[in-house]
Amino acid sequence: MVARTGNLVFNKPFTFLKNYAFAKAVLTTALFLLFSSIVYGQTTLTGKVVNAKDGVPISGVAVYLSGTSVGVVTGFEGGFEIDYPESVVAPIVFRMMGYEKLVIDSPLSADLSLIQLVEKPDELETIFIANDDWSRAKKEKYFKQFFLGRVPAAEECVIHNLQDVKLRFNPETNILSAWSDQTIHVTNKILGYDIACDIGEFEIVFQAIPLKVITQVDDQAIEIPTHRAISSYMEFSSYFSEMDNEDLSERKRKRNRKRLYKLSEMKFYRDLVNERLEKERYHLAFQHKAVEISEHVRVRKVGDVYEVSFREAEYILIGRKNSQSFFQLSESQKIILDEYGNCLTPRGIRFGGFIGKLNLSGMLPLDYEPE
Repeated sequence: MVARTGNLVFNKPFTFLKNYAFAKAVLTTALFLLFSSIVYGQTTLTGKVVNAKDGVPISGVAVYLSGTSVGVVTGFEGGFEIDYPESVVAPIVFRMMGYEKLVIDSPLSADLSLIQLVEKPDELETIFIANDDWSRAKKEKYFKQFFLGRVPAAEECVIHNLQDVKLRFNPETNILSAWSDQTIHVTNKILGYDIACDIGEFEIVFQAIPLKVITQVDDQAIEIPTHRAISSYMEFSSYFSEMDNEDLSERKRKRNRKRLYKLSEMKFYRDLVNERLEKERYHLAFQHKAVEISEHVRVRKVGDVYEVSFREAEYILIGRKNSQSFFQLSESQKIILDEYGNCLTPRGIRFGGFIGKLNLSGMLPLDYEPE
């Protein structure tokens, strides 16, 4: 039996968002990585890490490819050797307590023979002029929702050092910002990952909503403003490692990761580049009407990357299990992807709906391949 809802036809029952206009306003853009060029064949990167001040080798420095599970630690003499897989296009990160984090966007073309880390200066706490009348608990609530995600799986994610995240709400701009000079450690119990995150940028833009009369004081109406999130943006480098948990078997980890992958932004991009959207049972809709993907999406290879052009500026996306997302594009209505599912223009597209709610709870390392 074929069920029909609105102007879309699917093999399973499906219901559109009841309040599409409101839901469309909450869009999430996540820049997990900064990318470089396409790489073919595995390459071994080697080098040495020293103190920029006196040239003394630094041991114990974390060296990893951002957004992946590929990483090493420098040895006693500061040396490192790390493999750069062909399935990854990512910057290399050097991180050590007491030193400024160093990110090299194009490690294959950079000279890594001598990496110099700069010691962190002792800085005074920044003084803000505008008042922040939001409680710490309120700010943490929003931070966790938009950092971890707004899906049930996010409840199984734990931020171990939330106290190291600095949060501030600016009432003049209605923006909640988050930053930290410490690495934020997160455990995803569903996918079986421990994730080390260095936050580069995080902000949630709110809209103040004055309510109608709440009470009367001297016959004067008092409006109590509330806020709703209308967009968010975050940028961070990350390193994935296997979680040590005997309760989550290897079989369950693989099953959970495979299920998530089928619904992920990563798979959508990979299928988009390989022009497999129809075969993988994706559907696009514009203004609540089903459209032919081949008539609205154009994929063109430009050198080592792919330029994807869309006819319209926003679409509803129906994926596996009738998961519903939507996305808005920038004015150019184009994005640039590589063949591994990395979006090189993350500010060019913003997701809402299911994909927009996943955030870190639905993030897989770039070197993930379903078995």
